[in-house]
Amino acid sequence: MGQTAQVLTPNLEATRIEKLNEDIEISESTGSFEALTTNGSIRARNISGPLMAHSMNGDVEVWFESAPEEQFDLISNNGDIRLILPRTANVNIVARATNGRINTEFTLTMEGDVAQDRVEALIGKGGPQMTLLANNGNIQIKRFG
Repeated sequence: MGQTAQVLTPNLEATRIEKLNEDIEISESTGSFEALTTNGSIRARNISGPLMAHSMNGDVEVWFESAPEEQFDLISNNGDIRLILPRTANVNIVARATNGRINTEFTLTMEGDVAQDRVEALIGKGGPQMTLLANNGNIQIKRFG
């Protein structure tokens, strides 16, 4: 996995990228984005449009510098998911970690079933839905700021 596809896509309507044996890095995107990779990781930072990120055999990490306003779907098979949100975030979380654990630094308001491997909850007042699905990996929801 020595190669990385870096994507800088400000103000685009919709973008889709698929890679094999490469990491994907996304930054400064305001449009809708779909990123898929096999044998690579996905990292996204400072994005504001909807995102669907799916990695097979790699991690998915998304860092929000401001509170998200769109829906995000983060999926990893055989890798971890890290979601970093500002302390002031208001989102709905639907998370499932099959053969893994879910850890969060936020106080959650539970909305549905809760178990060690699945959570449906609000962060803050709730808002756009963040779906986090990890198969054979852990989910971390961290805060900054």
